[in-house]
Amino acid sequence: MLGDRKGFTLIELIILIVIVGVLAGIAIPRYVNLVRNATNGTAKSVLGALRTQNSLIFSERVLRGTTATYTMRNIANNVAGLKGISWTAVATRFTMTVRGNTYTFTLTPTPRPPTTFGTITAGAGTFTTW
Repeated sequence: MLGDRKGFTLIELIILIVIVGVLAGIAIPRYVNLVRNATNGTAKSVLGALRTQNSLIFSERVLRGTTATYTMRNIANNVAGLKGISWTAVATRFTMTVRGNTYTFTLTPTPRPPTTFGTITAGAGTFTTW
């Protein structure tokens, strides 16, 4: 009689559903955290690139004796690594969106070489310590 048996019993199917449910319950939150950490990493790298470019522009203007101010847009336009993300920049604010998460970076005060160096900070909330 066991040789004619085809398919699974109800108990076997219920056990399989429970196992899949437990695995999904563990895997989905880990995946969400992984994606969020990846987008935060992208935002941190862009922030670092903006800060580096700010220092380069300021240093170049000091060396050349240029005293004109520059904006966040000038900084962002000179960063090569901003491909693949959507971003906008105005005088003192840079906003980018990565996978539905929006990050804002602010330039204060407006840089005026050789005396006033502007610093770039992350927006309010979780990211102020970057």
